[in-house]
Amino acid sequence: MRSPVESRLPLTVVNPGESVTVDGLLIETIPALHPVPTLTIRVPELGFVYTADTGFTDELVQLSQGAKLLLAEATYRAADGVDVSGHGHLDGHSVADLAAQAEVEHLVITHLADPDHMEDIHAEAATRFEGRITMAKPTMTFDLG
Repeated sequence: MRSPVESRLPLTVVNPGESVTVDGLLIETIPALHPVPTLTIRVPELGFVYTADTGFTDELVQLSQGAKLLLAEATYRAADGVDVSGHGHLDGHSVADLAAQAEVEHLVITHLADPDHMEDIHAEAATRFEGRITMAKPTMTFDLG
């Protein structure tokens, strides 16, 4: 029996490290550092990387290298002192370190545990990344063309 999603959408299982082509666009993957199996993706033709839930890794920096737009989660404020190293998430400092080391053009931060921390996380990121930073909001769109 197919799930409701499978009955309406064509699904393809993609394992970490595999690539897949969707509507003519190559999508590269790496395993995210997260307790639940999760993929980080890169769409090279668009210069787009989406971290999904993940901790900081060298492989993540490599996949993100030179991205035009890095959509990255920062679940916590660095100021809260949450040890995100094995938790599978980034904070205001580590997301900025990722963007800086990968030399991305535009960092878009999403997936905050507390939306009231948006300004704090933006300020933390700005102390470590000199490029463009945007805090994601519902209905926001970005031109990748």
